[in-house]
Amino acid sequence: MKKIFALALSASMMVSLAACGSTGSSSSGSASASSEGTASSTAETSATGSKGTIGILMPTLGSEFFVNTANSLASTVEAAGYTANIQSFEYDASEAVTVIENFITDGVVGIAYMTIDASGDDALKEAMDAGIAVLTCGVENENYDVCQVADNYATGYLIGQTAADYINTNFDGKAQVAYITSTMSQNMMDRVDGYKAAMEELCPGAEVVYESECTNTGDGTTFAENLNTLYPDCKVILSYSDSFVKEVSEVWNALGYDKDAAVFGHDAEEAVLADIAAGGYAKGTIYMGDSGAQMGEGLLAYLNGEYDSHTLVTLGGEAVTPENISNYYAG
Repeated sequence: MKKIFALALSASMMVSLAACGSTGSSSSGSASASSEGTASSTAETSATGSKGTIGILMPTLGSEFFVNTANSLASTVEAAGYTANIQSFEYDASEAVTVIENFITDGVVGIAYMTIDASGDDALKEAMDAGIAVLTCGVENENYDVCQVADNYATGYLIGQTAADYINTNFDGKAQVAYITSTMSQNMMDRVDGYKAAMEELCPGAEVVYESECTNTGDGTTFAENLNTLYPDCKVILSYSDSFVKEVSEVWNALGYDKDAAVFGHDAEEAVLADIAAGGYAKGTIYMGDSGAQMGEGLLAYLNGEYDSHTLVTLGGEAVTPENISNYYAG
């Protein structure tokens, strides 16, 4: 039975945060989200007998998802005898390059980099030329030893399929629907395209009445409030990220929406899993696995000679609904 609490390849909340200036260190071996949105750079230790340091680079350490991913990755490589150095680039391409260059200077043996685009690709080539093992996750870039990517169109389609099944079962195939979208990255656009395609194919009776982009903390709250003003009868929302599912649920709960209202997302965040289990407004999400552990295991596999250089690994997802929530949540 899969019991999960911090999960997979998410969009998470695209918050604007203060960039960390250089690679930092701590004896803790873990990261924590800052309540003020600043990066928390931690984790380089001088453990006796370490096989070397793995540089871990996240888009931000200001959200729960990326902190949990970084910590899971660090635990995985530390269990194999390596030291972890966790850093973030705060969605700043130049900062990503700086951190990678610092990793090279520091003499790390491996870099695990969760990407949102091709930023830092030239710096990654420098790292590989220096004999450093490189794993990227998120977007397929040019320079890597192992690259892990999700089929975001396919997982987006799963969001749409889950929503369509709900509408067909509970509303006789007819309902007003709203879409939370993003143009922040190609991954997120692919998810949105996927769920739109599924809805058009599987629930042609649905009427899309509202669509708006959400990228920052609080955008989901604004979305739900605007939707209530403009289309108070709309009770189905599809989102590319669970970050906004949580915010929509809070608004609907405050407004006293009927419990058949449904919001669907992606990432299987703990709060959304709990809401599904409790019979709340969240009616579906997508589980992608423990991305931190997947990244750590992929990099270790390369270091152990189990992967050839430039290996592309595609990761899939699973729909989580009230019917199968007990397989995914131990609350």
